[in-house]
Amino acid sequence: IYENAVDVRIAVDPYNATKGFCVSAMADMDSAVIDRLDALYSNRYATVDFLQTGSFGTTVRVQAMVDLTGMNTGSLMFYHYNYINNTIKQLENTNYSVDSSGYLNFDTAYGDTIIITDRALTRK
Repeated sequence: IYENAVDVRIAVDPYNATKGFCVSAMADMDSAVIDRLDALYSNRYATVDFLQTGSFGTTVRVQAMVDLTGMNTGSLMFYHYNYINNTIKQLENTNYSVDSSGYLNFDTAYGDTIIITDRALTRK
């Protein structure tokens, strides 16, 4: 909850998980991640930051209130970013949508940070 509103919800079927996991997350809040991404890429992007490191051991459904202003929501791309290892991997099959309340809904099997942008990440 941020400013009296839910900013991220996570739906998970624990019976399909292959390991334990943490389901806490925040939208656009990790300044260290944002500073590093701003230094590297020219894209407009949003982030969802999870306390879970690496894989959840299952696919989770995320509903996040992120700022998509200026992005083409019809062509969003998702990346898994591991801050510790400084690695980025494009995610496929995220089944994303933006609902009538403005929440971005998507599937992911990974925690750490999910980067959302409307074009391939472009280095500065």
